[in-house]
Amino acid sequence: MDRIKDTEYINLTPYINNSTKILHKHKTCGYEWLVRPKNILRGEGCPACAHSNSKFIYFIRFNEFNIYKIGITNNINIRLSSFGSKPSVLKIKELNSGKDALKLEQKILNEFKEYKYNSGLLKSGNTETLLNPPVDSILNMLK
Repeated sequence: MDRIKDTEYINLTPYINNSTKILHKHKTCGYEWLVRPKNILRGEGCPACAHSNSKFIYFIRFNEFNIYKIGITNNINIRLSSFGSKPSVLKIKELNSGKDALKLEQKILNEFKEYKYNSGLLKSGNTETLLNPPVDSILNMLK
């Protein structure tokens, strides 16, 4: 798609349509991720750069909804109070960089994608919620 060429991003897989995720690479940092071309054209940027200060990865459970969440943040206390429901913390881990935290988050979400469940019950972060995931396996990935 020619309009992407005028941005900070490179298409790494063939363009299908504006709504189908394809692999892109950020020219500045080199991060690669699947994203819809229309999101790039709307100005959504590189998630690695957006989360460059988000060095904490967390795994939490919302007991009242029986859902779990994996996420990253740069301020764990503010983030844990932002959901509109108080979570039980299962694990918080600080990594060396936001890029490392983002990669681990994506690895976990990809590994357990069959458990992804967008409940819509939280004020934010619903796209990283999980229903009945193998908790011990996720905790092992966070060691």
